Amino acid sequence: MSRIRKGLTDEEIAVLLAVEDPNISKFELSGVENELEIAVRSQTPVADESSSKSDDNGVPLSDRQHRGTKWRYTTEFNPEVSEFAAPEILTVKSTFEYFTQYIDRTLFDDLAYYINLCHVTLTGKSMDCSGAELRKFWGVSMQITSLGFPRLRMCWGRRTRYPLIADTISSDRFYLKRYNLKLVNDNAVSEKTK
Repeated sequence: MSRIRKGLTDEEIAVLLAVEDPNISKFELSGVENELEIAVRSQTPVADESSSKSDDNGVPLSDRQHRGTKWRYTTEFNPEVSEFAAPEILTVKSTFEYFTQYIDRTLFDDLAYYINLCHVTLTGKSMDCSGAELRKFWGVSMQITSLGFPRLRMCWGRRTRYPLIADTISSDRFYLKRYNLKLVNDNAVSEKTK
């Protein structure tokens, strides 16, 4: 029958703690021995730590009385209220109203003037383009980009005709405006600047 050992005696623990073998690393200690070593070290006073455990007046922090916050029940509630200015209520605009907020009708009138001027310079004839016609051209251009056809001509094609675009403007007129689209008078710009 083997003898069952219950644990280490106090003398054996004292001998193990007193003798430090340089060949044994701290990582080789088992969990129980490691806990014992930590417990013994935490109970031994160290001279340097006593100064760090006191406040500026030299009173140890453990001797100070903790003054906690005392809460009491009351029915009074008087918060500080500042002046609050209610924001203006904004109305939701339509898509067209937002569009005209940034791009107004005068832009299309100016575009029509410069398109006509460019066409007269190239061909000698006026294109008779108006601001209203350019607004339609702009809308058709936006619609074409949202369709995602691989070719622009497909909007006017026999099999792929898109009525919203094809009924608004002919393909020849669309390409003519697109070719002459200008915001600058070419004759007013010098050759040096070009």
